[in-house]
Amino acid sequence: MPWTFLFGLLILCGLTLTLVYRALPAHFSITHKILLSLTFLGVTAGTYYWLGNPVAEWYYLKKQAQPKVTQADIKKMGGAKTILPQFEKLLQTHPNDPKGWLLLAHVYKTQNKLSQAAKAYQKAYALDPSNTTIAMETSETLFLANGQRLTPFTRGIIKKLLKQQPRNPVALNILATDAYFKGRYNKAITLWEALLETFPAKSQETKDILKAIATAQQKRAQEK
Repeated sequence: MPWTFLFGLLILCGLTLTLVYRALPAHFSITHKILLSLTFLGVTAGTYYWLGNPVAEWYYLKKQAQPKVTQADIKKMGGAKTILPQFEKLLQTHPNDPKGWLLLAHVYKTQNKLSQAAKAYQKAYALDPSNTTIAMETSETLFLANGQRLTPFTRGIIKKLLKQQPRNPVALNILATDAYFKGRYNKAITLWEALLETFPAKSQETKDILKAIATAQQKRAQEK
């Protein structure tokens, strides 16, 4: 944890303790004043530490079963411009932390910085290639960052994913989309039809897949 943060927190605590102590009624005993001041100080410091500091939040999010940074998290930590330099600095001292790279990738992706997100995802995947969540997010972001075109590296990730999960929706959708843009409409339709089995009949995902299938069918008909 950066010494600048600890020093700043120490100064904040000292000022808070002094102000609270002076604000308490004169008839309170010294012991009572100290106890109340310390209680208030604990709440203030804890709130600042856990709800406003990107470093503390980074450590907290990494402990989750599925680490993820949302827009709400970013707003709580002061915005992407505040978070990114601190997350990057943390990864300089923790370069072999796949969850840390995953969190950095999430922040980049929320800012639509796909190139930077792709690099962070690749770091995470290299450190933990058996993690299906990292594999899915890495393949999807690399595919988007490359203009919805598959590279041999991304195809390799997808191949491993499908061995682990033959109906993995992210992998199937990437393959279907890639086939569509290459004019292989029959293959795209087949893959999207297989993808339909993974979602409820009335879900938004199903509606989107049906639209994609209809578009591919139209394109196929135009070529005949």
